[in-house]
This record gives sequence, C-alpha cells and structure tokens, in this order.
Amino acid sequence: MAIFFATSSDSASLVVDMLCTGSADPGPWHQRVFWGVSEGMLAAMLIVLAGDAGLTALQEVITVVGLPMFILVFVMMLSLLRGLSHEDLTKVKVGSPPRPEKLNE
Repeated sequence: MAIFFATSSDSASLVVDMLCTGSADPGPWHQRVFWGVSEGMLAAMLIVLAGDAGLTALQEVITVVGLPMFILVFVMMLSLLRGLSHEDLTKVKVGSPPRPEKLNE
C-alpha cells in the first residue's frame, strides 16, 4: 500500500507540476517537492483525523470520480474504432526507408 501511494503521489506531483508550468517539461525540483509534500500532508491529515472512515470515504470518492472517466474513455475507444473503420487505406502509400547517410544529416 505504501509503495502504491508513493508512486501515485510522485506521478500526481509531476502532473500537477507540469500543469502549473504550462508545458510538458517539469518545473523546478522544489516546486515538485512542494506538491508532493502538500499531497502527502493532505492524505496524512485525512487518515489521522478521520481514521478508517476517512480512508473508506476517500476510496468511495475515487470510485465516484473514476466512473465518469471510465465511461468517457470507453466511449472514446468506441469512437476511435468507428473512425478507423471508416478510413480508406487503399490510397496510403508507404515510401522506402531512408538511406543511412540521410539519417546523419
């Protein structure tokens, strides 16, 4: 459980950090540490103050928030399959691979 929380928190900190910087590159390391510590403190306070009931509530909230995302991604997968089935691939031409001397330019 602790390893799952640590890796999830690290990933969430990276995503929030990239959202704050507005680019795909992570911001300064101290900004990412700030987000990681903030998320960790929030989770610790929830567990300490609410105990097992808080952990259960957190799991329920994750389920409730995750369900609409699941439905959205599922519909997107169906839309992708439908779009790919309507593609006309007879006009697609694949060229020859580049020569090795062209790769070094």
